Amino acid sequence: GYTLTSKLLFKTVIQAIHKYAFMALKFKILVKNKKIGTLKETHERKGSDKRGDNQDKETGVKKLPGVMLFKKKKTRKLKIALALSDLVIYTKAEKFKSFQHSRLYQQFNENNSIGETQARKLSKLRVHEFIFHTRKFITRIYPKATRADSSNFNPQEFWNIGCQMVALNFQTPGLPMDLQNGKFLDNGGSGYILKPHFLRESKSYFNPSNIKEGMPITLTIRLISGIQLPLTHSSSNKGDSLVIIEVFGVPNDQMKQQTRVIKKN
Repeated sequence: GYTLTSKLLFKTVIQAIHKYAFMALKFKILVKNKKIGTLKETHERKGSDKRGDNQDKETGVKKLPGVMLFKKKKTRKLKIALALSDLVIYTKAEKFKSFQHSRLYQQFNENNSIGETQARKLSKLRVHEFIFHTRKFITRIYPKATRADSSNFNPQEFWNIGCQMVALNFQTPGLPMDLQNGKFLDNGGSGYILKPHFLRESKSYFNPSNIKEGMPITLTIRLISGIQLPLTHSSSNKGDSLVIIEVFGVPNDQMKQQTRVIKKN
């Protein structure tokens, strides 16, 4: 992006992934790129795998020698490098035009990147279409252009509509990164987190701004003690302590509570 950071080579990124990612990660890496490895760039296979069969991208039917398949229209071949396919799970970036265009023409292995401003507008005006889109296609949300200072937005509003990749500026600490780190502690930081069923089911009409279904729950937290509190600048090194607990989720679930203040603790 156009933030106040230096550029990184792809080689540097994958070297860092190789060195550190698999300390916790147990699965393959998802690579999102505008250009993927092709057969021409590897072994010039021209659409055939190492066994000599040709596989149709849309139907998945293998063409055998001497057999002719009749089709209404010519379909595109998916030319991929098998060596890359064996290493990672990758998706091809496709420019987002509209939800209708994606439903009609977008392939299962293609993803979209939508800017923060446009995504926020669509999430308010066409929320059901947006959620339907994220059920079928990997959707990435990226910061708006005015965030040249590497500031971040709240990722929760886009997680609420099922967006799989919410891009944050990891070099900038704060609440958005706290939410990011906290969310992916669910599986120990070892990979992907499955979306809730109402963001995956085709018959669901979930709307994060208008919850009509589901049973509410009450969350009760008992605070026992606090340890390793930072020192204060007072002469006695004692401060007035309190604990603030905040819940993030759909708007109806947003809640903030705090304990009473303990003087000179």
